Amino acid sequence: MTSRSTCLKGLSRNDRIASCVQLVTKAQIAIGMHGRADGDDPETIWLGGLGKELRDAIALALEAAGFKAITSGHRLPGEHKNNICNRGIGRAGAQLELPKTLRGLLVANAARRALFADAVRKAISDHIGKQGAA
Repeated sequence: MTSRSTCLKGLSRNDRIASCVQLVTKAQIAIGMHGRADGDDPETIWLGGLGKELRDAIALALEAAGFKAITSGHRLPGEHKNNICNRGIGRAGAQLELPKTLRGLLVANAARRALFADAVRKAISDHIGKQGAA
């Protein structure tokens, strides 16, 4: 059995995009994770997306894990309805923009990478739990 990512590698760029959109539209929650240039800030994760509660929960979880995160005042808000993070079932996901320096640190430091992943995972899990309780 081949994985979805393996299947997507053999497709043209446009076909990959269409396949990804098709997958995302069936997802309860969509999270976009992108790389950005450091600019004058090599540490801060910029968060966006139309899922403001989810976005804010991820930002708080990342800050609690020792990362810098902001949800406004940056140039990549991810608020367009056709942004991939906003194409899930609820049409309101979250987007994380990681600066190049931070991406390098996460690759080089497994413990830091685990903190990052655990923080994002917990925020998503808690968010799903709140939706189920509503």
